[in-house]
Amino acid sequence: MGRRINRNSGGTTDVTVTLVHGTYARNAAWTSSEGALHAALSGAGYRVVPFSWSGKNSHRARDRATSELVTHLESQMAATPKARQWIVAHSHGGNVALRAMEAVDKSVSTITLATPFIHSRGRDVPVHQALMTALFGILLISLACTSALTEPKAWIDWTIISFAALLCLMLALCAVGLAMHRKKLGRGFRSKLVTSIHSPSTTVSRTTVIRSAGDEASTFLVAGQFIGWLTGASSRLFGSFKLWTFILLTTQASMLAAAALHTRRLAFMQYFFAVPGLALVALITLLLSSSLVFGIDGPFVSLFGFSSVEASPPGKAVLMQLEPFAPQGRRLAHSRLYDDERVIREVLQVIQQGIAKRTLTKQ
Repeated sequence: MGRRINRNSGGTTDVTVTLVHGTYARNAAWTSSEGALHAALSGAGYRVVPFSWSGKNSHRARDRATSELVTHLESQMAATPKARQWIVAHSHGGNVALRAMEAVDKSVSTITLATPFIHSRGRDVPVHQALMTALFGILLISLACTSALTEPKAWIDWTIISFAALLCLMLALCAVGLAMHRKKLGRGFRSKLVTSIHSPSTTVSRTTVIRSAGDEASTFLVAGQFIGWLTGASSRLFGSFKLWTFILLTTQASMLAAAALHTRRLAFMQYFFAVPGLALVALITLLLSSSLVFGIDGPFVSLFGFSSVEASPPGKAVLMQLEPFAPQGRRLAHSRLYDDERVIREVLQVIQQGIAKRTLTKQ
């Protein structure tokens, strides 16, 4: 597709374009010299340099890739100090690119393709909710162990066993996440963690966002985000201090009344205490599970911050929204932007306009 595009468009080797792939695409063909976008940029006279990172889907991997990209950009700037630096990044590579752009200086601009921009904000967990979750988490695991050893098993037993197993898995992943982010431990840990995930604020002059409707990756992330929001809202309801005060007082009063009246008719009130607690643990477990869309360290990070994916980064950016792609076999729309002629033309035009503006500024 890119071969039909006019490459003699006033390009200059005073521009270096770094191509950044997305998740699970370390050897992405589009960043090589055989890719249509790479060929169009080279044909326009720009120096094109692919950048490779691990491509792993985790907050830690993207954070580490940001540091590596900063080093890459600084070396490019040292080698060609007069060249204007551009980054063209796909998918989560766009999150890496924006953070690197912020860390370098104002001479770097970024064009993102189908990037789900991660927004994050701190999460405050009340002490009583954390204590109740821990208490009933232990109770849930104990009930699951008891149910596993009994025969026959009813549907409620399998439900308890399933949630307990999922809770144990989430706790294990939280331990993994803690190990992955251990270098941030200390004063201001939550702030440092959230800041390392949140997309930086951008400006129109430095950021162009290109995306298409019906992007599968963004839809998948938004689905996980919605589940996280829903379970988070529900857990806040079940974690209400007033609710638990009422439950505890009511339960204690019923037990005292049962003891005074020498009857077991009020013993059912203990379930009034247990059911909301187990529901709280189940909701927290689902909340942690939904954050796996952000990576293996998602459950751990979700303890300290709520993450969401948005169509654009904070601040201002130029946005190009394409119509949905026509079906093309099994190929995802998410992976078609960098081969699309409209997108390639837009990328070339944005870079050319950037060069023109810089020339006028110098004059």
